[in-house]
Amino acid sequence: MKKWTVILVLLVLLGVAVFINFDRIALLIPTDFSDTEMVFESDGSTRYYYDTLSDDGKVAYTKILSEIRTHPESIEIPNLSDSEYDEMFYALSYDNPELLCMKNESQLQRQGAKTYFLPQYFCDADICEQQRKEMEASVENILASVPAGLTDYETELYFHDWICKHFTYEFDDPDIGYTTYDGFVLGRAVCEAYSRCMQLLLNRSGIPNYLATGTGIDINGDSEGHMWNVVTIDGKNYYLDVTWDDLDSAEIGQYCHTFFNVSETDIAENHLGILPQGNNCVSDDANYFVVNGLLFDAYDSAAKTAIANEIQDVFNDGSNTFEIRFTNDDAYLKALNALTQDGDIYALVQRAGRRAARTYDEALYVQDDGMRTIQFALQ
Repeated sequence: MKKWTVILVLLVLLGVAVFINFDRIALLIPTDFSDTEMVFESDGSTRYYYDTLSDDGKVAYTKILSEIRTHPESIEIPNLSDSEYDEMFYALSYDNPELLCMKNESQLQRQGAKTYFLPQYFCDADICEQQRKEMEASVENILASVPAGLTDYETELYFHDWICKHFTYEFDDPDIGYTTYDGFVLGRAVCEAYSRCMQLLLNRSGIPNYLATGTGIDINGDSEGHMWNVVTIDGKNYYLDVTWDDLDSAEIGQYCHTFFNVSETDIAENHLGILPQGNNCVSDDANYFVVNGLLFDAYDSAAKTAIANEIQDVFNDGSNTFEIRFTNDDAYLKALNALTQDGDIYALVQRAGRRAARTYDEALYVQDDGMRTIQFALQ
């Protein structure tokens, strides 16, 4: 009896050993990912950073994005080098504004020939799914409100103004302001949520765009990390900084268009170390001031006539703000002095008011010396 017991125990131990060895052997065999459905190759979406990845990087990106909503503890991906992994994770984060709950930090676990992505989350899956539904409902309402027949430029402008009207810059809570949920549902954002929300709306409207980052230098000379958008309108790229266009000023106005579709030359004044490089933003064709005839080389009679016409349009629209911009410092400083110190703005208001049968008694203004813009609020 003892003999058979010993044999039985030996067989059990042998089975365990074989099982363990098979498990170890399996870890030494690379997983074949050739049957992965590469859904982002043909879905028509804008995925700027995805397109820069290696083939294995694209597979890892696809696997993670396809599985992440269920909040798995790990996702097996191809064996990437450290640089490939960094590029993949960067692309995953920067291409997908719908990602709400995955932290901008993660770990890789390598076991033999296997590699596992270990995501980290801000909250559990149920809360994340609820946030996603609320965010999507808000996005659908915005998209449904877009007037029919708008051009890509007009659609971009509509989204820009909507965001500026409904978002408030988050100064107080360091944990809020980074996701599309924070922006669309809470109405609270820092540059990351401003940019990601714009990205999402443009994506859903089929307007090519991607995120850019760098260092922003504000009007006080202070610098900090910053995010904004690169937008393609009629085949040409432009920089768009919705964050810096949201003034949140009760006196001057809620927002401006200083950074609406600006060129590399324009934005270099206060946006440094731009990544990615080579964005080819060299055109002014879709710049707000160019499109609206409010960019001037000189402060002369032609400029004054154009400004008076703009004021009349403001009267007719029932609004009270307008903006102008100059291409050079001499013209800008001459206009700034004449309009704000010599009373030209009141003469132009009276000139426009006679035609519109409406007038204002006071003109407040805000200036941006770096961008050579002046925004007026008529009261």
